[in-house]
Amino acid sequence: MEEKNSIIIKKYPNRRLYDTNSSRYINLEDVASMVREEKDIKVIDSTTGNDITKDIMLQIISESPYGKDIIPLGLLKNIIALSSNTFKHFMDRVIENQTDFAEKIQKFLWYGIETNPIVGMWLETMKKIKDKESESIETIIKEKEEEIKKLKEEIVALQQALQKQRESNQQV
Repeated sequence: MEEKNSIIIKKYPNRRLYDTNSSRYINLEDVASMVREEKDIKVIDSTTGNDITKDIMLQIISESPYGKDIIPLGLLKNIIALSSNTFKHFMDRVIENQTDFAEKIQKFLWYGIETNPIVGMWLETMKKIKDKESESIETIIKEKEEEIKKLKEEIVALQQALQKQRESNQQV
């Protein structure tokens, strides 16, 4: 299922990558930048029409300066040694467990915020500080606006006095 905002990249037999959205050739670093910017990309083999996005992501990792150290050698060996179905099942469970863990942490934190009076007092204090800062800033802005208005009035008065002085000098 392709989103409207997806960037479609075609990979040609000559290994060149073509960004169909911007109508230009790009390189792996451009693709990596798009991923870092959290853009939704899809890489299609121009000959077969197959989605090769995962292949390109793996290529980016393997060719990057830090890529060879990002995945431990033991894990790489295990990935190769295990059958693809076993590994896929293993990775699905790891991802599922991480998601569950993240949800539990989020619930724990929200529970702590809602039930811990100290956290509530801290949040209330932070809100008061923010409100006071906003009031102070507004007061300073009003004072400065008044000063600017007075200075403008003084400038107009000085200009008028200067004009009168010039007129009286011309009459003499």
